Amino acid sequence: MSTLHRTGLSVLSALAAVAVTAASASAALISGPRAVGSFYTSDDGASHAIIAKSSGDVVEAYWWEGTGTSASVIAHFDGIAAVSGFWANDSWRHGVVALHNGQIWDVRYHPCCGIFPSLLVNLSGWGDIKSMTAWTDPQSHTNIAFLTHWGTGNAFGVFQTGGNAPTTTTFVNIYPNDSAIDVAGHHEITNATSMVSVAIGSPGRIAQIYWSDNQGPGNFFDISPNTNVPWATRFAGATIVSLSATDQFCFFCSQWGGDEQMDLVTTGNQLKTFSVANGGGLLFQDWSFTYGPLVQSVTGPFISPVTGGYRRNTLVAMTNGDLWDMNPLWTSGTPSWTFRFVGTF
Repeated sequence: MSTLHRTGLSVLSALAAVAVTAASASAALISGPRAVGSFYTSDDGASHAIIAKSSGDVVEAYWWEGTGTSASVIAHFDGIAAVSGFWANDSWRHGVVALHNGQIWDVRYHPCCGIFPSLLVNLSGWGDIKSMTAWTDPQSHTNIAFLTHWGTGNAFGVFQTGGNAPTTTTFVNIYPNDSAIDVAGHHEITNATSMVSVAIGSPGRIAQIYWSDNQGPGNFFDISPNTNVPWATRFAGATIVSLSATDQFCFFCSQWGGDEQMDLVTTGNQLKTFSVANGGGLLFQDWSFTYGPLVQSVTGPFISPVTGGYRRNTLVAMTNGDLWDMNPLWTSGTPSWTFRFVGTF
């Protein structure tokens, strides 16, 4: 497996102080690990963030390489618990919104045609939703992995709808003592599977399940820790605040080897990247946020093409509402790490 190379790592604090001069002092994001979702749309070349605000507004921020950020409200819900987002095979954009009362909404929209919110499922019997992640797969399923507060523990389940399979809600596990922190899900091209990761405990560890494209979440398998780990890695004593994961979007790039990429933020105000291949993995500390506000939510990574290469985008939201895109650029040599201030929300 290839090693990720780091060059040009700079101190964020001084630059951030300039970028956030006009930022609001009060936090506007919802609480919890899933305040922001993200995706890239290849039909227009834009990067997108889906942002949940404590006011109930769901905001889409979007930008192109070398341009400023635009933003607009695409929906409003009272009691938002988590958001996610994806770009579907039919070119529609999807902002997925989970409410504390158990409702999960799909805000389906397209610049050509308007905004169409619809209720996907009501999980009110599962408890108060704590975290949620949404993704699609080659069979055109909408997949939702969720964590709830259920008594003193956390229920973990998967909802799937669409495609040619019947709509199902699958119970996976109970984590006692409110020990489950966050959940991340994605489709993995190289293995033709859907993969769900759960961050658990303090210090943190990661558990995973998967199911094959031709099966469905009702036929999930646990990935057990082994001599390669990394699923029980304790991240050097760190506690995970928020977790995201994606298919290895650039498995043909030697600098970013592996089948899967995980990004996580910790109580130490650090962004870390986990590059995974065949049951083993490499963990890297990418950034330390030292300019003041604490990290709250991470989403991505997703790829956006640039001339002669690719940009790897990981969005990190802070407790004061600042949103950053941490984005190494790969062209012909070693990736150069930089960042973009998306805005304060």
